[in-house]
Amino acid sequence: MELELKDYIKIVWKRRWLIASIFVVCVIAAYFISGAMTPVYRASTKILIKTAGAGQFDLFDQLGGTVRNQVQNYVEILKSRSLAKSMGESMGLDITDKTGRFAALRKGISVQPIQGSDTIDVNVESTDPLEAATAANALVEAFKKRTQYENQADVRAAREFIEKQLLTVQGQLGEAENSVQAYQSETGVVQPTQEATAIINRLTQLETARAEAEVAIFEAEARREELERQLSEREQTVISSQTLSENPVVAQYRKALADLQIQHAQALEKYASHHPVVAAIDGQIADIEKRLAAEIERVISTETVTLNPVRQALIQQALQAESEVIAAQARRDGLDRMIGEAEKQISRLPSQEVQLTRLIRNRSVLENIYIMLMEKLEEFRISEEMTTADVQVIDPAEIPETPIKPRKMMNTAVAGMLALFVGCGLAFLIEYMDTSIKTTQDVEQYLGLPVLGLIPSAKLEDQISKSNKTRFSQHTGRGAEDYN
Repeated sequence: MELELKDYIKIVWKRRWLIASIFVVCVIAAYFISGAMTPVYRASTKILIKTAGAGQFDLFDQLGGTVRNQVQNYVEILKSRSLAKSMGESMGLDITDKTGRFAALRKGISVQPIQGSDTIDVNVESTDPLEAATAANALVEAFKKRTQYENQADVRAAREFIEKQLLTVQGQLGEAENSVQAYQSETGVVQPTQEATAIINRLTQLETARAEAEVAIFEAEARREELERQLSEREQTVISSQTLSENPVVAQYRKALADLQIQHAQALEKYASHHPVVAAIDGQIADIEKRLAAEIERVISTETVTLNPVRQALIQQALQAESEVIAAQARRDGLDRMIGEAEKQISRLPSQEVQLTRLIRNRSVLENIYIMLMEKLEEFRISEEMTTADVQVIDPAEIPETPIKPRKMMNTAVAGMLALFVGCGLAFLIEYMDTSIKTTQDVEQYLGLPVLGLIPSAKLEDQISKSNKTRFSQHTGRGAEDYN
């Protein structure tokens, strides 16, 4: 039998006291239980992800749209276990305790990027409002230090390399000065001839330029290795230097660069740096370097196919670093050839003068290299100090005044709604389980016989009243209505 809406209403009205009892009990219980729960506070801080400045080593600023990937990457870093440990250590918490305050704070960390912007919301929940604010600020501070340290990676590696080279050159320079003084005292030859002096000056310039080329090679290789490491974290394929070196077009451009570097050095011996001849050679060098970069990009693109924009940005920077390495190597090779020719000129001098010339040349070269390294070291130190994090704190976390949990009114309202559903469901269940006969349809279904008539139900008081009215009318001859 199908029930109509009025039947449902009758069932609810029939069990109204059961539904009301369940509602009252659940509401009261939810209110008092919520009041007995430990309050939880949330401290929030908002940070802005900045793009890299000029000259700063950045992995995400080459292609449009990659800032979104950078923001998402930073969201994952903020959620990482290692950063949470740095936060705990700065707060003096025991990071090894799996059930202590650190574990509770880590579970309370939530990070959410704000759509349509380069900002991130960092939230920390705790039962202590001061602890929540302190943890949020400590987490952001640890994140800033980490991004700054990563941004300084290539500059720091170059600075450490220069410092090691300085110590080596400093020792070699002291030995070279002692060797010159000892040879002059032993042979009595104090100064070389004018021809030997000219050769010394030229060799000194060439050796200094070669040292600068070596430093440039190291810088470019360090940057390329860092980019390859970033690439390897995203995919297994990395840029192969061997593949590039075996390419005939790349080798041809590299040889052309070496020849042009030799011509450039020879032209500077005759003309000033702004002379048209020198400017023309500089233009040819720039053109070859541009073609070299385009060829390297073509070789890499034929072997690496990816739609990842972050990887594409990394590849572009790695290509540029590889071009710088090849150009610096070509410049070094050209200088080696010129140094070899100058060495042959020294060998034609008298034996005593040859030895003195070589000693003086070695000392002069080491002096120039030492000065060059000192300048480079200072540049790298300044650059390292100026390299900042990619994060700017917009709103630092403040101590929250009101808890976010528990919410008494919300919990009470939810409990009331659930109680109504449960009460109504229980009322319908009881009605369904009631197998007593209530309607004519139930009789026909139970007996399998048609219903011929109904006897209306009447209360005992009504039957007595009707009986008295009948007797009164019989004795007095008045109608039943007169009885009233």
